[in-house]
Amino acid sequence: MKKLRPYQKQCIDNVLQALRNKEDKVYLKVATAGGKTFIAVELINELLKIKPDLKAFFIVPKNILIKQTVESFNYKVGIYNAGAGIKELHHPITIASVQSLANAKELPEANLIIFDECHRVKKSHVDLYERFKA
Repeated sequence: MKKLRPYQKQCIDNVLQALRNKEDKVYLKVATAGGKTFIAVELINELLKIKPDLKAFFIVPKNILIKQTVESFNYKVGIYNAGAGIKELHHPITIASVQSLANAKELPEANLIIFDECHRVKKSHVDLYERFKA
């Protein structure tokens, strides 16, 4: 089992503190190969301990990243990939592509949204975020 490095633990602690401070948007910047997905997975694990009814979406920019992200979790997560005809929404965590959710007529409920690769944010990401907030 992988162990968090000190800077990864600090990232998680900082995000948790921001959420305790009721900040609704938290941006986490980690260098290339810094373990961003691992940090996000561990953050979600911590949040599940605090809020067992968590409903989170981990949103990736490309369909090819869905499988890779799913494999980062050591438990079953849902997949939302309209192009593949998969809409598994009964898990606390769902991995989805931006395109699938951006094109959805109605968005599923969520109380945590994580955008992977947010340095590549496009208008569809912003629009999707605004739709989730509504």
